[in-house]
Amino acid sequence: MDQYLSVAEDHALLGYGRNNFPVIGGMTSIDNYYLLLSLLHGFIASSVLVILLFGTTIRLFRRGLLETDLGFPQPSLAFTLAAILVAVIFTLATVYMGDQVIPLVAMLLGWSDGYLVAPMRTQPAKSTVSLGTAVPFGFTRVVT
Repeated sequence: MDQYLSVAEDHALLGYGRNNFPVIGGMTSIDNYYLLLSLLHGFIASSVLVILLFGTTIRLFRRGLLETDLGFPQPSLAFTLAAILVAVIFTLATVYMGDQVIPLVAMLLGWSDGYLVAPMRTQPAKSTVSLGTAVPFGFTRVVT
């Protein structure tokens, strides 16, 4: 972090590109993804990622607290998604996760945003499932 931060500041706006950042002292692997993203694509890309991660986490905590105030027994989806994002925020700062993590983070942010824009229930859902009669072998329909 100490040696590469000044290198990232030299090309702060757009970074060095995918494979062109200078290597200092043979350190080709950078474990802090935020620093690596700043080197590759500049501080704009890093800022957008941080704003997305922290903004979505805060919105999920607010939604979970609001659902708790309404008296729902388990507003666990909001808190679960927020906890996963907190773990991702911490992990990206400490360990190199490889290129497969960023698509998963994008999917997680999409799921979270879909959950946040969905209308919030004001009453607990009532079950409309009827048990019906027992059918042999548990089949109710046959598709031929």
